[in-house]
Amino acid sequence: MCCVRRKKTLDVQGVVDVREMLTDRRNIHVEVVGTSTEDITRITDALHELGLTINSSEIMRQRRVQPFNHFFFTGALDDDAERED
Repeated sequence: MCCVRRKKTLDVQGVVDVREMLTDRRNIHVEVVGTSTEDITRITDALHELGLTINSSEIMRQRRVQPFNHFFFTGALDDDAERED
């Protein structure tokens, strides 16, 4: 995917992430956000107009994220606090 098409993909309202994978086919992953089926339809139509083929799609209802705290685990703190008592 050339940088112009990548930029145009990001310019589509609702597109929040474009990832180019190191594979032959199915190598572009586009993450979009919409509040209705009309939003999703508009976005997919715009992606088709850019020449992208949508092979599969997933609809996410809810996402929960917890940052990875590599250097400071709560469990380790609790163990240290017990040893100090």
